[in-house]
Amino acid sequence: MLRDMGGSLVLEPKGEEMGEPIGDLHASASDLRQGRLGGELVARTIDEVPILCALAARAHGTTLIEDAAELRVKESDRIAMMARVLRAFGVTCEERPDGLAVEGQPEGKLKAADIESGGDHRIAMTSCVLGLLADGPTRVRDADNIATSFPRFVGTMRALGARIEVESGGGTP
Repeated sequence: MLRDMGGSLVLEPKGEEMGEPIGDLHASASDLRQGRLGGELVARTIDEVPILCALAARAHGTTLIEDAAELRVKESDRIAMMARVLRAFGVTCEERPDGLAVEGQPEGKLKAADIESGGDHRIAMTSCVLGLLADGPTRVRDADNIATSFPRFVGTMRALGARIEVESGGGTP
């Protein structure tokens, strides 16, 4: 999907571990263009749709995500949650029964936001990434469960230059 949107990616396969392919992925800044995610591709990338929404928010044109009704019954209703998150950052989007239409804003800063992740780790991580593009501090609430899929997320983001504070006792980045 990212390649279809004009993203610069190079994959170096490194073999398999536990029956899964592994490798190194090299990405660099790219001017993204609108894309369409649907059919078999959306089924294979269903858990990556939130971060694809963040990429769509920075692409030229309107990106369509279709055939993704399954997102309504994940850890949260990820279609509704991503529509709220994108709008909180000032990104125009249309929530649809089986997906979203996201109007990209390739230039300028997004609006700083206060996001309630609904306890969904993928919504929380995507909100943190979008916060890097905001015109001020962004707060992501109920983000303790990021460790569910990416225990070193905060450390990795810091290593990439993000300034993230974690509230004591709450774990909210």
